[in-house]
This record gives sequence, structure tokens and C-alpha cells, in this order.
Amino acid sequence: MATTESQDAAGTDERAADPLAAERVTAALDRVRHVLGPGAVPDPAEDGDAAALEESVDIALLELGGLVKSYSGPDALEVTRTAYELAEVARLMRQRSVDRRTTGLTAVQRALADLRAVGSVELMLRRCTQVVCERCGFDRAVLFRLEDDAVFPASAFDRSDPDYQDKIEQQLSRLAPPRLDQLPLESEMTRRRIPTIVHDVMHDPRTFKPMLQGTGITSYVAAPIAPEGRVIGFLHATVRSQGREVDVIDRDILWAFAEGCGYALERTLLHDQVRRQRDDVRELLRSADVLITQIGESALHLERAESEGAERAAAPLQAGGSRVHALLTPREVEVMELLVHGATNRHIAERLVVSEATAKSHVTHILRKLRVSNRAGAVHRYMRLLNLDHH
Repeated sequence: MATTESQDAAGTDERAADPLAAERVTAALDRVRHVLGPGAVPDPAEDGDAAALEESVDIALLELGGLVKSYSGPDALEVTRTAYELAEVARLMRQRSVDRRTTGLTAVQRALADLRAVGSVELMLRRCTQVVCERCGFDRAVLFRLEDDAVFPASAFDRSDPDYQDKIEQQLSRLAPPRLDQLPLESEMTRRRIPTIVHDVMHDPRTFKPMLQGTGITSYVAAPIAPEGRVIGFLHATVRSQGREVDVIDRDILWAFAEGCGYALERTLLHDQVRRQRDDVRELLRSADVLITQIGESALHLERAESEGAERAAAPLQAGGSRVHALLTPREVEVMELLVHGATNRHIAERLVVSEATAKSHVTHILRKLRVSNRAGAVHRYMRLLNLDHH
């Protein structure tokens, strides 16, 4: 169970280069297995993410902790050193996780600030892949848009390939747009509204292989974008050129960005809606102002026409003939003269200073005496009588 001096020197060199190199973690776990036995601690896969390693370290600490308290054998010092090293590794792993999350959340805030400055929903969707890569540490990102249960590429960005967007469009143009029910992973994100992580792209049954073949991507994280609680797209991102696979911290960072993106889109949609409503109200007020002006002008024209009609009525026709006066009384002649100028019962009443009922009664008597059924007939008969009287 003794550890050689050369191993300790190698470990010291590794820690000087990187306080938490992967080799240090695996070496610490190997020492625990050497102390407790080969099956005491699960062996994470070679491509295991930070969460899997951290889980193995926690299990090893739990197993080793019980032994340290009761062990008094000849290798007690080695057991203590192993426990101390493992505890230090666990502390560094947690510290690194906290630092990554803190840095990631700060990057997400900056990314969302860049995105909100765009000011347009379509531009935000096109820019979000570039922003999440440049600000949040991803190498490549693709945004798929969900429209009527069909999935389309909306934007793509690769830090090292300026033509990546065109390549994605060309690759997917050869495929029929997949339906949501063909995409188990995206269907799950739509249903549960949570992010996910794919460790083995080509062997994970949830992935849609035709879209991923030839991309060189072996693992990625994905998160739904859901403004107003409705999923409109899916953001995929990877760190393939960083010499590592994605892990749960990458997933959580992308999720934070996707949620913030959803809120930013919702805010922009609301702003656009308010702006449209404001424009509609302005147009409505403008139309109302035009209508009020037209009504005012119409009322002015009507008042002018009534005034001119009253002025014409003020110059009565020459009655003087015996035929007219034989049929109508002087008051009825006055009413008849107003009828000739198109006066209504109300205007007749106002002109003669009588009630409208009295004016109506005069008109009725005139129609009966002239033996006509309406005002037009009365005017025609009256003008004929005047013409006969003048001749």
C-alpha cells in the first residue's frame, strides 16, 4: 500500500501545472481503490463529465471517511494521506464548479444584454447563436425554429468557420424538414421545458441522426426557447474544439441563456405589440379628427343653406290673384309661399311663430283645398293658379 516517491513527485508536478488536472483526480481515486479494494469506488468512463467524476469522489470520500475513524493498522498514515488528498480534490472540484458557474452566469448576463440591444425578434433569433458562442464559451451553436410541428434551422454559428451557416442550410436542404414527433429529444424538451445533455450523439436514441451525420459533433447540450410559455425553438451548442466533452455546467449555462432569451423575446414582442397599438391609436385619433372636421364643415354648410332658404322665403311671391285668395286664407297663402321654398313644418312653425302642430294643420288644409295628396302637388297647383291669375 506504500506510495513511491516518484509518484508523489509526479503528483506535485501535475498540481503545479493544474491544481485539478484530470490525472490528479483519477490518481486520487486509484489510491482509494488501493486502500479499500478495487470494487469500493465506481470507475467513471474515460469520457465522463465533471459531474460523474465529482460523484465518484463523493462516494470515495464517504467510504474512506468511515475507515479513517476506525483504522489503526500499519498503513494508517497512508490512509490518512489518501483521505486528505481526496478531500482536497473534492474541495477543488467544488470550487472549480462554483467558479465556472459564476463566470458562466456573468457571461450569460452580458450575452443577453447584447441580444436585447438588437431590438427585433427576427434579428434576435439570427444573432443568438453568435452571441452564445462569443460570450458563453461555446464553439458552435445551432438554433432550430419550431413552426407548426416542423423544425427548421433558423441560425448557426461556428467560431472557426464563417461559412458554417451556409453549410448547415445546404446540408439540411437535402432533407425534408423533420416533424416534432420524429425528434424524441426535442419532443421531450417541448413537453417538459427543460434542457438536456447528449454524451454520445450517434448512439443516443433520442437524436435525429440525419441532421448530425458529418458534423463531427460527439456531444452537445440543448435547451428550449419558450417566450410566453410556448416553445418556439431549440438551441444546441457544443465545445468540440476545446478538447473536452460538454458537461452539466455547460447545460445549465445554455439553459440560463435560453430562458433569458425567451424573456428577451417576450419583452420585444410586448414592445412591438405596444408600438403597434400606439400607432393604431394615433391613426384612430387622426381619423377621428378628420371626421370631426368633416362633420363641422357639413354642419356649417347646412346652416348656410337654411339661412339662404329663410332669406328667400322672406321675399314672398306675388299672390294677388282672385283664384288663390278664393281657395286659401291669407295665413294659408303665407304657408304656401314657404312650401314653395321647400320649408319643413318645423321651419314654417319657426317662421310664423306658431307650434309645429299648427303648421302641420295649415299644410293639411292647403292640400285638401287644392285637392292634391302631397306638398309637391300643392306647389305645382299653386304655381299654376298664380300663373293663371297673372294672365
